[in-house]
Amino acid sequence: MTFGYDGRSPGTRRYIKEIEHQGGETHILVGDRASKLEPSYLRSIDRERVRDHDMGTRTRLTLLAVTGYRFYSRKHGSRQANLAYLCGHDGGGRWAVRVPGTTRTVQDALRWLTPARVHDARHANKQVLRQGSIFVVETSAQYDMRPLLLRLGAHNVEQAGTGYLLTHSEHNVLPLQFPCRFVWQKSLTTNRGTAND
Repeated sequence: MTFGYDGRSPGTRRYIKEIEHQGGETHILVGDRASKLEPSYLRSIDRERVRDHDMGTRTRLTLLAVTGYRFYSRKHGSRQANLAYLCGHDGGGRWAVRVPGTTRTVQDALRWLTPARVHDARHANKQVLRQGSIFVVETSAQYDMRPLLLRLGAHNVEQAGTGYLLTHSEHNVLPLQFPCRFVWQKSLTTNRGTAND
């Protein structure tokens, strides 16, 4: 069910359409009785222009969130509920990833989304690349995953001559020029919907 957008900015509306396209929640029905529930909508609570370490560019990210008291039942009443999504735009178009509902800044969302292996590799000055929700992390030849020609969701490792490529229909082709492992970006999924790349 899609509700009106309650006067939000065009940018916020575009991100909400992306979240709906992915099957994610965009509002919380709030109220003290089942017969008097009203939608409380996602709103932009933080924006920041950040440097994408993996692509070497700067991009604007937006954190959308909503907090409300969701009615569960007469017996249990209403309980606080939170939703939050980190949203942006890259070579593959608009994207939105669900993050913990208590997240309040773009930086906190980025820290949560980035796996520990990626943080560790960056601190060890290893090469790290990213294509959508996949991080490519430099490793030793012993643990090189390129020769396995993996299919990682919609991402594919392909052999090209003597090298390897990471491909995806919505992202630029990424040459894999060093022994590497693949690490998935974290994201939340619930039985109410998902919002992943």
